[in-house]
Amino acid sequence: MAYYILKDKNGNLSFGERDGFVPKEAVLKVNDDSLRHKKIKIIDEPILNPDGSKILDSDGKAITKKVAVEDPVAQYRYEQELINKKEQAKWDSMRAERDGLIDSTIWRYQRHQQEIALGKPTTLSAYEYAQWLTYWDQLRDLPDNISDIDNIDWPNKPS
Repeated sequence: MAYYILKDKNGNLSFGERDGFVPKEAVLKVNDDSLRHKKIKIIDEPILNPDGSKILDSDGKAITKKVAVEDPVAQYRYEQELINKKEQAKWDSMRAERDGLIDSTIWRYQRHQQEIALGKPTTLSAYEYAQWLTYWDQLRDLPDNISDIDNIDWPNKPS
């Protein structure tokens, strides 16, 4: 298996592996498998003489070779992006659970309003109805009142 630094049509670099052929989008062949999981950048490194001096072309510019190196800034940003995605998934999950709790009980509100509109006696007392309104309000406000997404203090459902 051969590993390559690949450059897409937008100029973005990625790491790829191919078996048996060199892909046309290959910028550099990399033999170190450990680079597959690191964010990398391509740099132009001067080719040096045995004495350490740069080899120059006819215009006096240093002749360089493409080298893949770890990019600690890109690696940090990548890791932060993963953390942010995990954190966002937790918030999305909490909101879905909250919405489910509201959806599964909102029929009480609707029934109460219909009973009032029809001039019928209500199933819920004014006190019970106020408890449910408070519960739904606490659920709706939940995202703003959470300081630790891993430790949610869910409001108590009225009995």
